[in-house]
Amino acid sequence: MKIRETMNEESQTVKSQTSSRALTLSRRGMLSSALFGAGAIGLRALATGLPAAMLLDPFGKEALAAPVASKMLILLNSQSGDPIGCNVPGTYGPGKQDIVHPTDPAMAATTMKLGGQSVTAAKPWTTIPQEYLDRMCFFHHTTRTNGHSNHDKVLRLMGAVKRNEMSFSLYAKSLSKALGTIQAEPVGLGGVTVSFEGRTLSRVSPRGLSAVLAPVTSPLGSLQALRDKEINRIYSLYKQHGTAEQKQALDRYAISRAQARQISTNLLDKLSGISNDNEAGQVVAAPVLAAMKVTPVITIKIAFGGDNHADPQLQKEADQQVAGVNYIKTLLQGLKDLNLQDEVIVASLNVFGRNLQKKGLTGRDHNGLHHCAFMIGSTIRPGVVGSVSKQGNDWGADAINSSTGVGGAGGDIKAEESLASLGKTLGTALGVPDTELNTNITEGKVVTSVIKTA
Repeated sequence: MKIRETMNEESQTVKSQTSSRALTLSRRGMLSSALFGAGAIGLRALATGLPAAMLLDPFGKEALAAPVASKMLILLNSQSGDPIGCNVPGTYGPGKQDIVHPTDPAMAATTMKLGGQSVTAAKPWTTIPQEYLDRMCFFHHTTRTNGHSNHDKVLRLMGAVKRNEMSFSLYAKSLSKALGTIQAEPVGLGGVTVSFEGRTLSRVSPRGLSAVLAPVTSPLGSLQALRDKEINRIYSLYKQHGTAEQKQALDRYAISRAQARQISTNLLDKLSGISNDNEAGQVVAAPVLAAMKVTPVITIKIAFGGDNHADPQLQKEADQQVAGVNYIKTLLQGLKDLNLQDEVIVASLNVFGRNLQKKGLTGRDHNGLHHCAFMIGSTIRPGVVGSVSKQGNDWGADAINSSTGVGGAGGDIKAEESLASLGKTLGTALGVPDTELNTNITEGKVVTSVIKTA
């Protein structure tokens, strides 16, 4: 009992110090609260490698829990209706000669491999390193809308999520405890305004994140000292009163002083390079937030051609797709630099797709019948889910076979339920329990071929 009282006193001291620091950052109060709240547990976990449960209650049952299989999510989203799905695998090949692609040589049709499958896509997609293509899936579906203002509805899977919750907020609520994040609420760096349990959440500015954390005098600059203090505290408790199992758990999780120093250096270097709040800033800030376990879900926005109704030779589309894929590569490398490549899934979901044929090379109008999302992560089996076919004077998404992911007639997932199926499939890959997904998402099925099992 005395041990618990001592721990509570230490926790209150940390909270008091945290509170004092937050007051000096009043202009960035929300950001400070998210990063330094809850006894600075996120920073302490980052500095030590120890699970939050062990830091909060070293003698609790959860301190010995096995590492979770759950993943964090970085979600690309945009209400512009970018033509992100117009030049991906599944839009090239026999019978698809009428589908229009930019004429710029930088967008030339190029073969690449998704796992062992050979597919064709615009050249930028083929420049993603093979280690990520081996865990990347393109998911053809329909969002059932062609209106910009329905973006938040698409993120709610067009009414398929109960209580009008955004799909990623549903994921966040489920994943927060398992991942030991500071908060359950998603953090929006860009894209749609995020809501959580009916509350609208403020966005976090990448430059604001840099201003709070990049100075060497910030808590990130003293991770090594924080690591030593916390490791010594837990070690002392276990030395006096711990079991062999608890000591083994401490040894299993604890990182070295050199590792703490390297994490500090890596994060400070990345943060100090943030100079704006657009894509360049967001793809640097997102991995930092993931490393600090602030939240299970982070949203960003990357342009892939925008609302390109008038776009001669589809040149704007070409330029932004080249840049957009490069931002994705920067994001993936940032996660790898922080050893998070197996802990985070990167995915996309925009409001709608664009016409694949109707306007030729003059531009693209809205297409509510087809959109393509992607998912990249360690629990994702590479490949292409679904397909497109001529529908009216353009192309739309087909039904999907939930076992194989093959698109076409006879699929047990109707096209109009493909958005909800995407939501369930992504949730499963993240580690959200099936019971929660089936209870809270009222349509669709998991495409089981996408999920990589141990």
